[in-house]
Amino acid sequence: LTKEGIQKALDRAAVSQRISKAVTKPLMPLLVMFLALVGVTMMLSLFLTPIVDGFQPVANWPKASLPYYHFSQFIESFGGWVLGFFVFVVIAAFAALPHWTGAVREVFDSLPPFNVYKRQTSASFISSISILFERNIGLKDSLPMTRRNCSKYMQNHIDRMLLTYRRVGEDGDALTSTGLFSGVETLQILTFARSGDFATNMQLLAASTTENVEDAVGKLMASINVVSTAVIVIMFLWGIGSLGWAIADFALDLL
Repeated sequence: LTKEGIQKALDRAAVSQRISKAVTKPLMPLLVMFLALVGVTMMLSLFLTPIVDGFQPVANWPKASLPYYHFSQFIESFGGWVLGFFVFVVIAAFAALPHWTGAVREVFDSLPPFNVYKRQTSASFISSISILFERNIGLKDSLPMTRRNCSKYMQNHIDRMLLTYRRVGEDGDALTSTGLFSGVETLQILTFARSGDFATNMQLLAASTTENVEDAVGKLMASINVVSTAVIVIMFLWGIGSLGWAIADFALDLL
């Protein structure tokens, strides 16, 4: 590699590492949301519910208030177990990202965080392939070389690409045969493969896909924050409304 080539490789490795870290970012807002949800429910259940129960026994609460009461009691009794299960599921999902393959995984690849990991993996793969193309190493040799340092998930895609390449002998058809890339990226790769400068075009695609992945992570984070805030506010209003309705019903009975 030339000095310029080495610098490009280092830059792409740094970008790939940054994106890999970004894939785990949605984990924190989800945990914060769940903790806040449990916290709000526990606060209402431990502090406000006994006060309301002192005025109006639960047995006399209006039917509209009972669902929240039962929900709060469930959280109070089993909140720790529910939180533990939630954390386990989230950790298991992230642990499965680089290892899980198969038909069921392809279904989950349309859902976060699997879809973000898929985008990150495809961006890193294009970067690696474009570097080898720049050194005039063809796809037939580039795929096995890239496979050595890939996750099991990406190795599965590369193995299927190699099978397609041996069958049809076309770079574009092989790269796009596994569904790793988005529709736009697939069309671009097929077009570039038939152009006269596949290596240069793949370098440009590598840069654009990296930016797209970072944008996708940013949008996912924004969506999670909005949904988290909405869920917490709704749960708080549900609790206050249910307890307030019970108090109002008690006040009406006194009139």
